[in-house]
Amino acid sequence: MKFKRIFILTLVTAFIFGLSFNTALADQEKEQEKQKEEEKKPAIIYIPNEIKTIMESGLPERMTRNDIPFSIHKNLYFIYGENILSVFVIKAKNSDLKFAPPFPVLPVPEKKAPEKKNEEPQQQEEQEKIIPTQVATELQSNINVFIQFYVKEGEGSQKLYRELYIPFNLKVDAKSFDLEKEDYYFTSYPLPPGDYVMAMALTSRDLQQVGTQYYEFSLPNPAAPRENLETTSIFSAKKIERKTELLTKAMIHREFFRYSYLEITPIVDNIFAPEVSLELFFFVMGLQMNEQNKPDFDINYEVIQGDKKIIRFSPQKYTDIILVCQPLPLKKTVLVRTEKNGEVTEKKEIRNLDPGEYQLVLSIKDNLSGKTGTATLDFSIKGPEEVLTEEEVKEKPVEK
Repeated sequence: MKFKRIFILTLVTAFIFGLSFNTALADQEKEQEKQKEEEKKPAIIYIPNEIKTIMESGLPERMTRNDIPFSIHKNLYFIYGENILSVFVIKAKNSDLKFAPPFPVLPVPEKKAPEKKNEEPQQQEEQEKIIPTQVATELQSNINVFIQFYVKEGEGSQKLYRELYIPFNLKVDAKSFDLEKEDYYFTSYPLPPGDYVMAMALTSRDLQQVGTQYYEFSLPNPAAPRENLETTSIFSAKKIERKTELLTKAMIHREFFRYSYLEITPIVDNIFAPEVSLELFFFVMGLQMNEQNKPDFDINYEVIQGDKKIIRFSPQKYTDIILVCQPLPLKKTVLVRTEKNGEVTEKKEIRNLDPGEYQLVLSIKDNLSGKTGTATLDFSIKGPEEVLTEEEVKEKPVEK
């Protein structure tokens, strides 16, 4: 676990401090920069006029259209050079995203077996009726994704900032893919700090079916002076993998998103099995840097349930970068008391958390500036009740 954490920190450190941010996340942004230099060329159209009209007409009152139903579940955001990478979590039923075989399913040409001399005519006729069919091993989505980002300028007023077109050509395994399931899909884009409204449209290839949603969000300025320490979005990662190429265009992914060279599968709803550990991923903003341009801060982690402290972790110190990639095992220490023949014995046991609702509280302190901050993450434990192996008279949490 420690090796994994060091590996991710090293990778993201190189990305944040060592790479140029001239490469945008989307090819569309590159094209728009070229357009400014070549004004004589025709303007690039990312969104067809009929779709743009639908998106803009629903914007003032946030009126949606549901030919293709979906929702924008939430957004996550992370420091991305001078910008903020905003990750949008889309929830949709798989069958609504037009998944189908990427080719027409046609009969396979029949290979006729050599005729047998003694074969009855009726048997030959029945054999000719058996025609094997082509079986699709993959399904491919067949929709378009159009996005407009608007900068909020005042109450009820917004200005168009950027338009995107994302072809949605995701391929999945036909045998294991559940068309009736609702899944999470992710897309991301780097934006300057500010207050935004996003208009998103999903359309069929022929533009006859249209679904729209509107989503308001704010992105903080990491470099802005602040009295208290703050964090970017805090989430727990189910899986983090390194990819060999940096993402250079806006895409739709199922169950994961891309950040730098990382492919990250987040646990979106913060629901965990009893034996699972948290794998936290977030940035701290407002820290002071030393002469080596490095931070020095501590974080105390506690798990509470209501007003009751369940787990208190040992304080963690960070002196490399402002990114935190922290594993936290969800294990509580309980004091078990048993009575036998009038004699009471006590012993400590490590156990999983019981099913229920919990909150992780982060108390952050900057050792250079003295500033502090607090952040929280609500989560749930789902699973069978833990079976005790011996008679228990009283159980209470014991702080580490």
